[in-house]
Amino acid sequence: MVKFKEVRLSDGMVKVSGPIDNSESVKHLIFMIGQGEETVDHHAREWSGDTWTGEVDAEGLHAGSAVAVGIAISLGEGPPPSYESFTWSQVVTIKHA
Repeated sequence: MVKFKEVRLSDGMVKVSGPIDNSESVKHLIFMIGQGEETVDHHAREWSGDTWTGEVDAEGLHAGSAVAVGIAISLGEGPPPSYESFTWSQVVTIKHA
């Protein structure tokens, strides 16, 4: 399972984090935050153990309700070799740090 746990606004950046299962098999994790007409997205910065984190320029986002979307690409449990993708979305609250 992957999800958003915290979405914080600090120094013009939106910092996100959340829990992640099987982080050792994850090869890419990308997130997007949308609020009204504004949308920002970026690759997660780090994922290990049971936590992932990311950071992106706030570009017009502010504290309050938003929609967060993520996609994780993982190695499949083959054979044959494969990738698996998991996409999720959540309503989140952007908080001031």
